[in-house]
Amino acid sequence: MGLFGSNKNKEHEVHLTIDALPGSLEALLFLYGDPIELKKAASILGVKEKALEEATDALAKFLTDSRRGLVLVRHDNKLQLVTRPDLAHLLQTLIKADLAESLTPAAVETLGIVSYAAPVTRAEIDYIRGVNSSFILRQLILRGLVERSADSKRANAYVYQPSMEFLKHLGLMQIEELPEYERFRAAARSIGSANNESENEPTNAGGEDSSAAPQNDSEKAEPGGLI
Repeated sequence: MGLFGSNKNKEHEVHLTIDALPGSLEALLFLYGDPIELKKAASILGVKEKALEEATDALAKFLTDSRRGLVLVRHDNKLQLVTRPDLAHLLQTLIKADLAESLTPAAVETLGIVSYAAPVTRAEIDYIRGVNSSFILRQLILRGLVERSADSKRANAYVYQPSMEFLKHLGLMQIEELPEYERFRAAARSIGSANNESENEPTNAGGEDSSAAPQNDSEKAEPGGLI
């Protein structure tokens, strides 16, 4: 019998393939280290995505049920092995010191908005904070805590979301495990929607937008290309 159980109703050759796949996935994730797309992992292992999804569920269940030191995180169609959340205290002091030295209150505020409102545009973040967040977002991206991707709803625009690295820092298996996630997400999305509505309002008689532009939260010049 294999590590993840067997199915005696299936032919032996098929059983071996199914039984070996979760272990192969575990080895791949351990060797790869960084988050890997499900499609890429399936290609490397030479299996269909559906089969790998089943193996992912089996591996995640095995790691949880056997109380191993690692858990399988699934986020934004990517997979990664990380330290079990209840063992996060082993690295808590080091992680907190690292974040405290690197993140300003403004960065923490911006990261919180991205975490609860994602996927969120920079305009929505600026509206919620009341200041221009370009510099802060750039720093969070460079720190690997926030990811930027093309906005499918708008041309030449981007949306922001928390990264897998951010989940690892907090010892979370998924973003929904954040405190009072649904409540704060609803509040953040509501404010963001108000901004979208205001953008569609007509301008005043002078031809300028009736809403004031957010002030910069940093006097530093913005390097082009990243935000």
